[in-house]
Amino acid sequence: GAPPRPASSQQAITAQKGPPSQHDALSARGHFDRGKAHLVAGRIAPASHDLARAHELEPSDANYLLHARFAHYLQGVGDRAALEKELLQLATARAKEAEGDAFAFHVLGRLAFDQGDDDRARKAFGRAERLAPNDVETLRYQRILASRAKK
Repeated sequence: GAPPRPASSQQAITAQKGPPSQHDALSARGHFDRGKAHLVAGRIAPASHDLARAHELEPSDANYLLHARFAHYLQGVGDRAALEKELLQLATARAKEAEGDAFAFHVLGRLAFDQGDDDRARKAFGRAERLAPNDVETLRYQRILASRAKK
């Protein structure tokens, strides 16, 4: 096997990671913010982990739940039909209760897009764009829909 590591490099590794409890030192909000940053950067697995943890820490927060389930959906695992149905319900409810929630409309747009319903997708992404004009993912889907419409 490999020779044992000198204590100094082992200590350096431990120092980098921090004590095991540090993992949960983040608040729900901390996990949520980090998860959203991962999502924006396209790092779906870490996003899914952090967003699920935020929801676990704050189970009553509908926004955390919507983000966690959407990240899970983007991973492409599990029962897709059940997940789509759940996301549709969550995003619709969130869009009604928090009309300024661009993310809820983005999720609705993405579900419609993935189902091939370009009209519904265009409307939802349009609403998301009005609420968050600089959201890169929403703008990307708007461009894809616009180029499809020209064909």
